[in-house]
Amino acid sequence: MTTRKDTGRAGSRRRGGFTLIELLAVMGVIAILSVLAVGGYNGILRAFSESSAEDALRRAVMLARQQACVEGTDLYVWPTDVNKFIVIRKVGMIMETDNAARQPSYMKKKVSTFKDADGKTKQVKWILDPFADLEDSSGAITGVDETGDAYDELVESYLQNFSGQYQFDIDGQCLAYYAYPPWFSSDEQCWVFGIPAQAQFASADGDYFAAGHEYGVVVLPEQILPSGFFFKGSEKGDGDFDPNWAKRNNVHVLPDGRVEKQVDFVISEGSEASSGTVEHKVTVRKDGTVSTSSR
Repeated sequence: MTTRKDTGRAGSRRRGGFTLIELLAVMGVIAILSVLAVGGYNGILRAFSESSAEDALRRAVMLARQQACVEGTDLYVWPTDVNKFIVIRKVGMIMETDNAARQPSYMKKKVSTFKDADGKTKQVKWILDPFADLEDSSGAITGVDETGDAYDELVESYLQNFSGQYQFDIDGQCLAYYAYPPWFSSDEQCWVFGIPAQAQFASADGDYFAAGHEYGVVVLPEQILPSGFFFKGSEKGDGDFDPNWAKRNNVHVLPDGRVEKQVDFVISEGSEASSGTVEHKVTVRKDGTVSTSSR
């Protein structure tokens, strides 16, 4: 009986642990499985990113076509950097500009400056356009009762919450936010709005928001391609953004949903815009259809 009990205890001790060789073998198997799992996961992420890079552009073009048909106006999908683009709804053409003190219809004093998000005082550039369609699409202040505290509270609240509204100078390739929301000047019979005299984004040298320039409202926030993807050809030899490439490769959607000219984007994958090894071609045809391929 004593022998059997001792044998049982010895068996229990053997079943209760692993030898060093067994432990190393298990760790090796876990390491191999981990490598395979991570590799597969990274492959899935890469495939998703590649699809997202192409789909992001495709969705932007389709949105522009739908809105162009609904509103009967021109829209643009315009590259703004090596890996960024915006969607613009054309509003009109600038009649004239000035920097003089003006009194918006919703204010009780003339202004020629404004405070930016950092609290710094900046000069205003006023844009005048008699034929703009700004009332419904750009957050214009109209029909305000210009008397009493209710008026003051409304305007103050509106100006404090007025953000995310941007205008794009199509001819001058310049992006600027509203310093003062649009209003219709009954004296001058035109729409007026204020932007910073110094543009927030400019892709080329020139006279921005000048008389005779076409401009539009940015209808979507700036879109960014997935990490590691770039528009091939958008970079200069020194790696900087090439505004001339952007001007040649914007998608101009006409009011009937067609596209002015076929545009071929090549989205390059790599750590730098000039070193991509995988390329994804996105073709926007004149009939508005979009096709993609990889090479």
